[in-house]
Amino acid sequence: MTDRVGMWLACALAVSLVGANVAVKPGLAPVETRRVSDSVRRSREWRGRVAPPFELPLLDGGLVRSAAPEPDVTVVMFVTTWCDECRDEMTEVRRYEQVVQKEGLRVRVVIVSTQEKADDVRAFARRHQLPTTVAMDESGDVMRAYEVRTFPTTVVVARDGRVRLFHEGPLRN
Repeated sequence: MTDRVGMWLACALAVSLVGANVAVKPGLAPVETRRVSDSVRRSREWRGRVAPPFELPLLDGGLVRSAAPEPDVTVVMFVTTWCDECRDEMTEVRRYEQVVQKEGLRVRVVIVSTQEKADDVRAFARRHQLPTTVAMDESGDVMRAYEVRTFPTTVVVARDGRVRLFHEGPLRN
């Protein structure tokens, strides 16, 4: 067999494998495609926008304000206790905070629990060993200001008050 024939056979085999792969594997459902594209569009719309200010009571007492000047970055995560992805995300949050502390970065993470009872949130925070600030958005006003439609939703706000990241769904490190 000549080199040329071998090359053509290899090309034919590659094309048939790709064709079989495309024919056998299912594509994204139209609903899933719309959901993903809508999420990407919303993320772009939020980038650079001034983050809505908020002041919320903390689970353990006191208040948290979005406009506090101390950190360089504020990560705001909207969660609920009944959201499976939110529970999974708490492991990532703990890991992220440990890395940030070790590197000496000035980042504040605020977990915002929306429209839930304090006792349920307190049990959730204990169960997931949250070392972070847990705020209570009992009325849902802050959730609506940030146009949260799914949980978890993560918003990264720079020191200048502008949104740098708006992400719906779990965010894996």
